Amino acid sequence: MSLLQCQAMNYDWGKVGQSSFVYQLLENSGKTDLDSTKPFAELWIGDHDKAPSLLDNGKRLKDDERFGEINYLFKVLSVNKPLSIQVHPPKEQAVELHKIDPLNYPDENDKPEMAVAITKLSLLYGFRSFQQIKQFITQFAELAKAIGEDVANKFVEQPNSANLELLVQSLLFKPKDFIKGVAEELVLKIMKGEYHFEPSVLNAFTAINRYFPGDVGIFFPLILNVVECNPGSALYIPAGILHAYLEGDLYEAMHLSDNVVRAGMTPKFIDIKSISKTVNFVPQVPFVVEPKEEKFVKSYIPPHPVFCIEYINVPANEIATVEFKSSTCAIIQNGIASINGIISKVGNVFAIPKGQINIENKSNEPFIAVVCHSNN
Repeated sequence: MSLLQCQAMNYDWGKVGQSSFVYQLLENSGKTDLDSTKPFAELWIGDHDKAPSLLDNGKRLKDDERFGEINYLFKVLSVNKPLSIQVHPPKEQAVELHKIDPLNYPDENDKPEMAVAITKLSLLYGFRSFQQIKQFITQFAELAKAIGEDVANKFVEQPNSANLELLVQSLLFKPKDFIKGVAEELVLKIMKGEYHFEPSVLNAFTAINRYFPGDVGIFFPLILNVVECNPGSALYIPAGILHAYLEGDLYEAMHLSDNVVRAGMTPKFIDIKSISKTVNFVPQVPFVVEPKEEKFVKSYIPPHPVFCIEYINVPANEIATVEFKSSTCAIIQNGIASINGIISKVGNVFAIPKGQINIENKSNEPFIAVVCHSNN
């Protein structure tokens, strides 16, 4: 078992300073060189080349025989501004994209993900039903105008996957000035109260318009599902699913990859041409991962074999023995305890070899560690 030194990412969409859960974890762990005026968006835990975690002996995980190759990446995210509308490529597409453009697609891995909400989490996730999209096209003139009347009418007459792909292509390839003008028309009607939406959809419009005024992303709450997750809820996001986190704190586990195909709401590289090859153009019901609970352990196990997330919860003044079948990364969320004789506190991150650990909680509050490891 070893402490891990992990890297924080200061992307501009992150929460700033002490409002960020990432910042709070780092501060509690004893870091003193934190700039509270900066956003703290992500904490990377694992062995990705972009930001590898380092063991207390200075080695990377893959270079220490106790741990070896770890094929997952574990993150903590603190989202203040909407992230880009994005999709992660399946394996075959990832190989092709990396070969063509290794700068923007730095590896050959697919990137399915699982998110576990720490606070209330809102996001866009997968396409609405064909019937809902058809209804919104006929109900909101600005959506039909942004798509283009011919393409919009074609979808209304024949709502299917082929025409949904045409709809998204038409929307994304429109000139930016045209989209900006139509977006402003839509926002004006929303502000005047001429259009009425569920609170979650209205919140999505508000966030997108606040941070990305005039962006094509303003139309996507009418095309994608708007999802709100309570703390402790988990969603699996397979490759091929358009999505965008809007606000909240979360743990995220994924295959070891940083491949992202972006469609909007970002100053980063946008690759509209690859969207059609990558996106699964069928309606999606958000894939909720129900936890499996045993004594001391709550497990979130997605269908992908490379990763899972578990909460280890040891009540006050109790002792627990937990076994891991593969190398594990753990972050301490609450409390103080002795783990295999090592005192751990909030914000500490550990690499734990395969095998048993003993956790002794001598405090008067629960001890909670959140861990990520392979689920096969």
